Amino acid sequence: MKSQKGFSIYELLAVIGIMAILASIAIPNMISWRNDAKLRSASYIIRGDLQFAKLRALRENAIVVMIFTANGYNIFIDNGAGANAGNWNLDADEVSVRNRQLPAGVTIALPTTFDAPNNRTRFNGRGLPDPLTLTGVGLTGSVTIQDSRGTQKQITINRLGRLNDV
Repeated sequence: MKSQKGFSIYELLAVIGIMAILASIAIPNMISWRNDAKLRSASYIIRGDLQFAKLRALRENAIVVMIFTANGYNIFIDNGAGANAGNWNLDADEVSVRNRQLPAGVTIALPTTFDAPNNRTRFNGRGLPDPLTLTGVGLTGSVTIQDSRGTQKQITINRLGRLNDV
């Protein structure tokens, strides 16, 4: 009799079954990891853009505004001609420096504590946040982001412009 090489159908089914069990354990963990990474990434991006707005205000010696929406935000230099300077609106003669959309599944929990219910903040020419947009005892402002599972992350800025993640 000749010896046969290869796998029997039973061995093949056993291996496929083991792989299916391992996949059912690993896939939910991978999805959770991916959601956590998106939330963490969005937090870093918002924090970096708040820092960017602060530094741009210093560099331009002008008011830089950041207006939040549910799925992103817009940063612009609010230095319009005449009476339009500092009016919180992106006028035709003003420059939008960044318009960012958050990753899919990550949203900004509105209202933010920045000038609620308007959800905006601005930095003056010295790089300090507008105290009128800050609240609470220590004059802080915060924006909270959340993923599709409801996990939240909060970024705060104090009256001196220091940023913290909570």
